Amino acid sequence: MTIILMRFRNIAQRAKRENIFLFYSSSSLLLQVSTIFATFAVLRFVPPDEMGVWRTLVVTATYLNFVTLGAPNGLARELPFLLGQGNKEKALQLAAVAQFYMIFIAIAGAVGFLILLILFPELSHEWSLALIVMAIIWSFGSYRSYLGVTYRSEHEFRRLTYINISDLVLTFLSLLLVIFGGYIGMIFRLAFLIIASTMTMHAMRPLRIRPRMNLKDLRELLSTGIPQYFGGYLLTVSMAFEQTIIGRQGGVQQIGLYASVAAVSTAMLAIHASIVTYINPRIIFKLGKYNNLLQVFRDTRSTVFLLAMICMPAVFILSIVTPFLLSTLFPKYADTLTAVQIALIGGIFLAINASLTGLYAIKAWKYVATYAISAVILRWVIPSYFATNMEGKMITNVAAGGAIANVLVFAIGMILLWFAVRNEHRKQSATNMEISSAITSESE
Repeated sequence: MTIILMRFRNIAQRAKRENIFLFYSSSSLLLQVSTIFATFAVLRFVPPDEMGVWRTLVVTATYLNFVTLGAPNGLARELPFLLGQGNKEKALQLAAVAQFYMIFIAIAGAVGFLILLILFPELSHEWSLALIVMAIIWSFGSYRSYLGVTYRSEHEFRRLTYINISDLVLTFLSLLLVIFGGYIGMIFRLAFLIIASTMTMHAMRPLRIRPRMNLKDLRELLSTGIPQYFGGYLLTVSMAFEQTIIGRQGGVQQIGLYASVAAVSTAMLAIHASIVTYINPRIIFKLGKYNNLLQVFRDTRSTVFLLAMICMPAVFILSIVTPFLLSTLFPKYADTLTAVQIALIGGIFLAINASLTGLYAIKAWKYVATYAISAVILRWVIPSYFATNMEGKMITNVAAGGAIANVLVFAIGMILLWFAVRNEHRKQSATNMEISSAITSESE
């Protein structure tokens, strides 16, 4: 009777976890879909030249993200791992240090953007407003990046579901700012959304701790965060290469036109994040609890299959409706139709690429470096070659080069993860054998 009750309890707990995963992932995907819709809606009211001003500043901010030194990334790995080991006190210490550091980065970055207004008083009205709004987005976004990695358990992901629903509603309502305000409405809408989302996450935050600075804990946090972050940073920068290539050869207006293609990559990464954000902490928690390296690869492979099942039907539907959407609702971006459709196909491999999270989990830093450098080379060389050597529209050629690069980066990532897990597992087995032999020798 006791065994039957335990089985029923396990089934109930599993069903509860699956429901939370379903609700969180669904709310996250709906939020991302609404964000995609809103992005295209914004394109209808903001011309390419003004959009190019904002996109140029966004790309610049992307290159400046290195100043975080991976503090949120380190916490994202260490927090679930330490909780899996049962070391809650150490986990909270690292969280408090990460909070202090990201608040410092938020303030310093905002001040830096505002200083540019003083150094360059001759900037146009569009650029001046963009710098002010970017200061707001940087400050709140930096703190939000800390808050995001503190939601780890099922109960906390339920809270994130409510936050996603709130963000979803505001995403649609705030479009009124763009409809009536154009470019100015667009950038103030972005500031409003990040402020509202960050304040909601702060109010519902799972860790009610005070920020504190401890150099020893900060070094420990960054020892994990820096290799994680710079691997991720190189990948993030490589994602901006297509726009950089477009800007070098076509100017700001061409970057504005490429916003429709960039929206596809953003959407695919958002789908990726909506699933991996929930699954990755569980993989790391299990690693901390059971120390099973091979399970990391199995769980990552399952994540890839799940993402593929979600992305492929979505891309098929979007490929069909995109011609109508661009020609009817966004005629200024109609010339980018082929580029958008190509980006959708390449975006599948961008979305399903979960190998990096597995490499982070087992701290395989040499493999992370190999993967990141390979991605940087491929995402620069292939689109650049297509842009200069292929006939036809440059935007289409760059999108095609980017799609091919995404396929190759995905394949390299999964191969590297397999070799990393296998090698680390062999080292672990050899160490365990040495310990067992030493214990046996002492007992004899």
